[in-house]
Amino acid sequence: MAKVVDLYLRGEEYLPEVRQYDSDQGEIIKEDESIHWSDQYDQDMHFSVDSVTSIFPFAINKEHLNASIRDLEVAAAVCTSISEADLLLTTASQVKSNQKVKRLLEGRQIPIHVIKKNSQADMQGFLRDYFQLDVSDDAIHNDIIKEINYVCDRVISEQRVFDAASRSQYQRRIQHRVVSERQLTSLSIGEEPNRRVRVYPSLTST
Repeated sequence: MAKVVDLYLRGEEYLPEVRQYDSDQGEIIKEDESIHWSDQYDQDMHFSVDSVTSIFPFAINKEHLNASIRDLEVAAAVCTSISEADLLLTTASQVKSNQKVKRLLEGRQIPIHVIKKNSQADMQGFLRDYFQLDVSDDAIHNDIIKEINYVCDRVISEQRVFDAASRSQYQRRIQHRVVSERQLTSLSIGEEPNRRVRVYPSLTST
């Protein structure tokens, strides 16, 4: 980012170097840059196992990001100030028109990471890749169970409706089964690809 700031101070245009999570390929890819850097610059993803990574969400649903961090149990936290951030997370649509991002990052050495859509599934995909988590079917299955159990716990404790993240039909079926075992009621709501499980309090709860 230092070279970006240097270009900015010289009045030259730039597009920030970004890394984008491709949900189709299941990996983070680096976008081509529109300018040629004269110096060598390496922006490989890295994090410290001994510290918490502060993520500044730009045009990102904070509640969904917090839920993704919680469900995956990664050492990350959502911050409200760009000055506290270790990285900025945003969507591809925001980068295409990057003036707001450019102004936000003026004078700051903060890497940008981009997800395709502002969805919890894409956020989880990014976090899995960034923190080098297990992406096996068993790991994802466990995350699905963990998420819906957390939703059920909130429904029971707060006696109100909560939604899980958007899931595939197969994954929703698993979550509906868990809800039934918890003696709660659930329905699938929304349109694909944002269709998700909504959990309702038990009518017999006191």
